[in-house]
Amino acid sequence: MRVRLAAFTLLVLFGWHLSASGQGLQYEIGRSATQEEISDWDKTLDPAGKEIPEGKGTAVQGKIMYQESCESCHGENGINGSAPELTGYLRIYPIHTWDKIYRTMPLGTSGAGERDIKLSPDETYSLTAYILYLNGMAAENDILHKQNLPAVRIPDPDFIR
Repeated sequence: MRVRLAAFTLLVLFGWHLSASGQGLQYEIGRSATQEEISDWDKTLDPAGKEIPEGKGTAVQGKIMYQESCESCHGENGINGSAPELTGYLRIYPIHTWDKIYRTMPLGTSGAGERDIKLSPDETYSLTAYILYLNGMAAENDILHKQNLPAVRIPDPDFIR
């Protein structure tokens, strides 16, 4: 009986030791975020877009950028690529599409969660204008900027997926 109790106690202590020692494992993957990176992500946008920076762009400008940097993943005209399709995929407020592009694109190749380059506000407005153009919500030469982007609405809620 004492042997069983001793064996059980050792087993419990050994299991506790394994679980406690696992709490401090260091995988040496990635790095800590910088304060600048944290402040870039620590923003919430409302549909009025007061938080977005000044800038402007057109679908014509966005198409050139898209063909150079986005088409290889999202496909020609935003369809049939390995990444999510961009036609028929919009949020109720396109300002959130602008935000998604600005915060996450282009995907980087240097490591998990890192981007090699960051788009400027003008580049982001241009790409957003092009996506709106692909979805029939803007003309090629419409100038998209901070003041008019919040006014853009998806015409049909069933259009959103």
